[in-house]
Amino acid sequence: MTTPLGFRDRTMLEVLYSTGLRGGELCRLSLYDVDLPARTLRVLQGKGRKDRVVPIGKVAAGYLGEYIKTVRPILLGETASPVPVCARLHADRRGAQPGSPLVFLSARGLKLWTADLGRIVKLYRD
Repeated sequence: MTTPLGFRDRTMLEVLYSTGLRGGELCRLSLYDVDLPARTLRVLQGKGRKDRVVPIGKVAAGYLGEYIKTVRPILLGETASPVPVCARLHADRRGAQPGSPLVFLSARGLKLWTADLGRIVKLYRD
């Protein structure tokens, strides 16, 4: 957890464990869906195309708040080197653009896909 990606991974695992979200729901989670003071997440178009509000535990909310405030800007390139030009050109194909409201991002600041999440979970499960 000493790297931005390690902190992101820990935060994702805490949120998954605390809320019971599905992988796709976590990857589609937007900053607008997070209400840290109320400790809730709004899940739009979840299973059965239904919206719901999910409570999040105190520990997971703490990690999520710190991630959004400190780590996410690094992944977006706001405090580090900017996203490469080739990534910006292909942002539509990857599903997110620089400045994206998505909570969880790849190392290049783009959308995190469920396959990426699966690899992350597999990496830490042992």
